[in-house]
Amino acid sequence: MRFPCATHLVVLCATEDEAMWAHDEVEVALNDEGLSMKPEKTRVTRFDFGVDFLGYHLSSRGLEPSERSVKRYQEKVRALTMRHETRPLEEVVQRVMPVVRGWTNYFHLTTRTQKIWHLGGWTIDRLRGYEVKHRWYGAWARLVPIEMLHEMGFQLPYSILTGGPS
Repeated sequence: MRFPCATHLVVLCATEDEAMWAHDEVEVALNDEGLSMKPEKTRVTRFDFGVDFLGYHLSSRGLEPSERSVKRYQEKVRALTMRHETRPLEEVVQRVMPVVRGWTNYFHLTTRTQKIWHLGGWTIDRLRGYEVKHRWYGAWARLVPIEMLHEMGFQLPYSILTGGPS
């Protein structure tokens, strides 16, 4: 007895004819194994536009997190840094760090991209905003310096960009 399993696959071809042939061949091979392709997830497209695959956006420029992955990361951090909560900032940092580490570990194949830098800055702003609540924006840097966050154990995913340890 065969058990169906999830198979994720990207096939790259030089021409549209080759892509259509590969599509048919993959479909036959999967059917022989008792699997099938989902029409809503299967498509033939140009690589110029890039492809979202397992959370990454693959394109001729390289690998980067997909927009959907970035939004999911932001949703998780937002849920942990809701400004109406009264937890100490140090506890919030300890709750956010597993999300940052997990995201960093998963996306360690990412090529150097501005998206990572912006996401790191967004995370810092989110933690600073949690601490100062609804006070003036400029108070963030004065009341919650980055050194204070580092002392609490906060580290950014910049190791993806620099190639060093996180």
